[in-house]
Amino acid sequence: MKDIMMAKTKSTRVKAPANLPAGEALHINCGSHDVGTSNPTGRVATDGGISRGAQFLKCKKPINIATMNTRTLKNPHKQLELCALAKKYRIEVLAIQEHRIVHSDNSELQFEDLPEGFQLITASAYRNKIGASIGGVGILLSSSAKRAMLSVRFITPRILQVTLGGNPKTTIITTYSPTNVSDEEDVEEHYKQLNAATKSVPAHNVLIIAGDFNARIGLDDAKFAYHQNTNRNGDFLLEFAQENNLIITNTTFQKKKSKLWTCVLPSGFRAQLDYVLIRKKWKNCVINTQAYNSFASTGSDHRIVTANIRLSLRANNKSPSKRVKYDWAKLATDPELQDRYTLEIKNRYSEP
Repeated sequence: MKDIMMAKTKSTRVKAPANLPAGEALHINCGSHDVGTSNPTGRVATDGGISRGAQFLKCKKPINIATMNTRTLKNPHKQLELCALAKKYRIEVLAIQEHRIVHSDNSELQFEDLPEGFQLITASAYRNKIGASIGGVGILLSSSAKRAMLSVRFITPRILQVTLGGNPKTTIITTYSPTNVSDEEDVEEHYKQLNAATKSVPAHNVLIIAGDFNARIGLDDAKFAYHQNTNRNGDFLLEFAQENNLIITNTTFQKKKSKLWTCVLPSGFRAQLDYVLIRKKWKNCVINTQAYNSFASTGSDHRIVTANIRLSLRANNKSPSKRVKYDWAKLATDPELQDRYTLEIKNRYSEP
């Protein structure tokens, strides 16, 4: 109980202004890893006066970035379990969906310091018609990721974005899509917001989008997918990935079926619904992505999907042009070669 109380001693809540326009983001710039002031208009502030943060992605040291639908994190003991497992399996950043934590003061963002140096950032869940808390996305940062944090951006209750320092910077977006049986208008609106958030990320950033997309991708659309056919949400995901030049990393590695599925449905049917996407520009950074049972003790019906990533700075594929070597000694002694050379020069520089 003492550890739980200590874990709750440092909490910072950021409340969005009442006049925040619909569809605009709440943007928090962070000096080092402390929360700065809010930017209600959603504009990205300049780097002036803001710490660049520690280098997050490195060329020599692979790190693990993961996603998981936790089903709930309302119980403090479950948060402690999550931190212990994240430390054990060296998860630097964990994108979280469906934590079901409703912020008591109606704040949009909440920062919670947890044991083992982790920090949990949550966008508030919401209540349904019968008052039950549902949804909510968040990001769990290790101590090193927390030191590298530059900014946090609330997009919607289903989309949260964090940017980490380095050259290049790393932007991670966690998302929780409506289910495949939701109204199509809701899914379209979700992808509209996700698309806008994606396009706002600078082109040079390493962009990773991880979450529960509630989408099935079939073998006709991905070489190493778990399902035979793509469902409606899968079509939305594929279109989104294509438009934004993203790779769905856990359908690009050849795996056994047991390494592909990410969720067990109430019917007992296994499905692949959770994905980690990365910009094509940085696809060589991904060493491996697959689902693991290692977080089963948290009680979720979803498995964690972990991408092992190491910064890969691509070399220029263009081979240097070869210089033409001339035999000037032969040119000086060969009259025929001299005539050909003179004619070539006249043809090259003569006016048309």
